[in-house]
Amino acid sequence: MSVYDAFELLPVGLFTRAITFRTRLGTFEWRYAGRKERRGMGVDSGSVLVFERVVRVAVSGGKEEVLRTGVARLVRSEETRAVGSSPSSAGNGGRLLVDLGVWDEAAKMEREMALVMVVTTCLAMLKKEIDRRRAQQMAVMMGAAGGGP
Repeated sequence: MSVYDAFELLPVGLFTRAITFRTRLGTFEWRYAGRKERRGMGVDSGSVLVFERVVRVAVSGGKEEVLRTGVARLVRSEETRAVGSSPSSAGNGGRLLVDLGVWDEAAKMEREMALVMVVTTCLAMLKKEIDRRRAQQMAVMMGAAGGGP
């Protein structure tokens, strides 16, 4: 039996590139930061992928509130981009910043599992970017090959 979890990356919605998944450490989500959020981080150009722990809490009135705790960010800007890639290159490099403060120092195994989870799911997000870009390119090529009147 493995000490690590197996989990499925699920899309958050139809019109978003965000993904969510559940593990024994909790529920997590990768999403793209908006323009205002990127400016707050000091990243004006480029993109930022945000990895958050998502906890749903019941509040008065039978409603539910979502609490998000930042765990990691993949920052891609001119300084952190892979050599030879452009801002529009899918799956290009960046700087992965991880904060394992959600897990205390005593839970060494959980911290290690969280780090592995962050890195592997980050790679999966980059792969999804590449696949999405290739699908877009194929659609354009198929449209051009189909010709018109």
